[in-house]
Amino acid sequence: MTDVGVRLAPDLASLPVVPADLSTLDRLVTDALAVFCFSDVRPLLGAAAMLDWRLCGRLSRALERGHVTGARGEVALLPTSTRRKRRVFVFGLGPRRTADRRVFREACREAARVLRSASAMDAAYVAPLASQDRDLEGEFLRGLSEELAGKVSTILVAPV
Repeated sequence: MTDVGVRLAPDLASLPVVPADLSTLDRLVTDALAVFCFSDVRPLLGAAAMLDWRLCGRLSRALERGHVTGARGEVALLPTSTRRKRRVFVFGLGPRRTADRRVFREACREAARVLRSASAMDAAYVAPLASQDRDLEGEFLRGLSEELAGKVSTILVAPV
């Protein structure tokens, strides 16, 4: 299910990874989005930046105003009034320098628990990005795969 143009390591090739451009976001059929962000990476980058653009900057404004901080373990439901009534959940990863596969696994486990509790039947996971660090994005994908293998239908990554 990997989209053309997304190069993944062989151990990640079976993941449902899609580059998050605006047309992909417009066609996406899910009832929720799980966005993962760092506390010290601003502006948002990668798939989260594309989503923020589509949400008319709502995610950036929530971060700027301190309603959402990206602190490790933070969970927030972002109010949206888009034409599609898709819920946007934000999961904090803490500072970029402390992010590793264990942090990503914990965040993905918490995201799955929160989404189940919220009766989100189908959610897309939005991979974090810091600078143009594709290795970091790969570590997130590995953590997600280890924690939720086969239980995620769409993973949005930075556009190529």
